[in-house]
Amino acid sequence: MQLRRWDAAKTHRLNAARKARPIGATINDDLASYQETLRTLATREAASNPLVEGVLFSHGVDIVGPHGPTLQVQSDNEAYNQALEAVWSQWWKRPLTNRRRSGASLLRLWIRDLWTAGEFFAQKLTKKEYGGPVKLRLLPIHPRRVGTPMDKATSDNVVLGIEFDDDGDPVRYFVQKYKPGSSYLPIGDDYDEIDADKMIHGFPLVEEDQARGVPWLSSTVDTVGDLRDYDFETLVAARQAARQSMFWYADHPDAPYIALKGPESHPYEAGTQQAGPPGWKPQMLTPTQPAAQYVEYRKERQAELGRPVGMPLMHIRLDAGRHNYSSARYDGQNYQRGLMTLQGWVEDETLNPLVDDVAREAELAGAVPKRPEKVTYKWTWPKLPHVDPQREANAEDTGLNKNRTLTFPQACAGRGTDEDTVIEQWKRTYQKIKKAELPDAFLGGMSLNPAKADAPESPSKKPDEPDKIDQEDDDEDDNDAD
Repeated sequence: MQLRRWDAAKTHRLNAARKARPIGATINDDLASYQETLRTLATREAASNPLVEGVLFSHGVDIVGPHGPTLQVQSDNEAYNQALEAVWSQWWKRPLTNRRRSGASLLRLWIRDLWTAGEFFAQKLTKKEYGGPVKLRLLPIHPRRVGTPMDKATSDNVVLGIEFDDDGDPVRYFVQKYKPGSSYLPIGDDYDEIDADKMIHGFPLVEEDQARGVPWLSSTVDTVGDLRDYDFETLVAARQAARQSMFWYADHPDAPYIALKGPESHPYEAGTQQAGPPGWKPQMLTPTQPAAQYVEYRKERQAELGRPVGMPLMHIRLDAGRHNYSSARYDGQNYQRGLMTLQGWVEDETLNPLVDDVAREAELAGAVPKRPEKVTYKWTWPKLPHVDPQREANAEDTGLNKNRTLTFPQACAGRGTDEDTVIEQWKRTYQKIKKAELPDAFLGGMSLNPAKADAPESPSKKPDEPDKIDQEDDDEDDNDAD
């Protein structure tokens, strides 16, 4: 059959192996066949390959940071905002059934699960014996435990351990029972049925009708395997060449034939000189491994490892030696946008619904006032350090003080903090300096008196006379606007 277009759809002897048995199955069918294999391979690479393990660790640190994001509640009731922020901060320190785990450690675990399993699960439980107004706690569940029981295998609404309604909305999850003290997850058909509103299930959607997640390492498992094999074979070749450091050869027709008795190799002590038979010459073996392009080839293949999440090579290798300011800043900005996208996804998928649950329970317990009609959540995530702090500081000063395109809350968010935290820290600093009776110059020109911080007072200024400096600034602003 001759196609009028789409040469990529043609199969011939040169591409037959690459296009062997293309089947247009749904993603859920593919996951049912290969999800466990992909998850196992990805977990093995994360555990045995230091480069992969480092990428997973760095990515979790870059997204979550040391303590996770901080919450700012925004509504027309400031008392409600402060109360909910305090309740959430206290709950987030220990939100798991395991009281030793923090919310930041849970987020980092979820990021790792996205790499190795493509998804994460957690069950919402109520622990009345825990202190505080909020008794809600989270129990992380390994994705391998979510599966389809035998008696549900023929149900059209149960897909990969999840029961859906006719509109595709999850109704309940089937989780294989597991005792924390058991050494291995037994293979059985004993499942707990957990309602969907009691479960957290997060995974990036890559295709319509998708029920479970795809490990981020799926597309790079072959790359990591090729690199490991390449490194091993290169090491074997280099080691073999080093072992055969010298051999004897004869190119003279009259050279006597030497019949070796015993092994064909003889020990050669370092730092000594040996004499050979007449007509025989020693020859040093020139090693050819590693090859001249060995490092460059590994870099090109290693770059593929971070491509699913936009991580540049300098972050994968933790090496910016061949980057200048522009290239490092460009790569860092692309990566930063990828991190912001994932952070926003985590907010929408898990954090905002969790804050609603915490706020509802805290309100019932009387820990927060009645919820206003309109409430929004603002999250501040940690930021990567700047490539050139001085240039970034100059750009920040331009946005804040010259063209006014940057607000103080935005500048704080750009440094991974928030205005409330900064103001509170400055307040404490002012109090400590005043208590120590240090001069204003100790702050580098910033006055301890807020009334004097904007502009110095003129000696000839009367008490009721407007500040001439401020008036001139206002006139200049009006002229600029005209």
